[in-house]
Amino acid sequence: KIFTVPGPGGVLDCLYISCRGDIKTHKHHKPTHTDTKLVLFCPPNAGFYEVLSQCDFESSWVGYYLNRGYDVFTFNYRGYGRSQGVPSSQALKQDGLVVFQYVLQHYPAKLYVLHGESIGGMVACHIAAHNTHTYTHTPSSSSSSSPSISLICDRTFGSLDAAAARIMAQWAGQAMRHLALWKTDVVSDYLAATCDKLVLQVMGSCGVVLCVYVYVRVLLWVLYWF
Repeated sequence: KIFTVPGPGGVLDCLYISCRGDIKTHKHHKPTHTDTKLVLFCPPNAGFYEVLSQCDFESSWVGYYLNRGYDVFTFNYRGYGRSQGVPSSQALKQDGLVVFQYVLQHYPAKLYVLHGESIGGMVACHIAAHNTHTYTHTPSSSSSSSPSISLICDRTFGSLDAAAARIMAQWAGQAMRHLALWKTDVVSDYLAATCDKLVLQVMGSCGVVLCVYVYVRVLLWVLYWF
């Protein structure tokens, strides 16, 4: 299902894929709280959902989750696909909160997995930090009707300026912080989230691909001033 959700910067381009074929074909069927597990996938830089959903089924996160009985919900960041607005770190986090609230209201589940890859980890951590105080029960808890939330940080970063400094040089980190004005304290959100958490990291990898928009902006500032 492809549709848009109203957001603070305009509409957000969203995609929902059910692991159950009956829901795809019978629009009046609505999943119940007790039988559904759903992954909100926060994509990496330039990770259009159109590309993610068309990747090889056996080697993609979409296929991985669908094969294991999880529904998948994802969206395009501001300025990508049909999503309106201009991307910034704060804007992406705000949009993530809006999308997750929509998911909670329209797609009830017993377990929500917030999976953020690369820059999507920043968004997923922010969502978790602002929601796990309400949803902290484990899925197996029979004493509560509240859903559970889990967080997966997939090759993400602690702060974007630190990642830029590691990839390129110290000047890149300073430029990211003072010129691009992207504030990305992912660690604080990660620590604030009280849910189950998993960090996925490739050995020897810095775990980040810089956002093209920010990268170009930094270079333009550097060329202008230096």
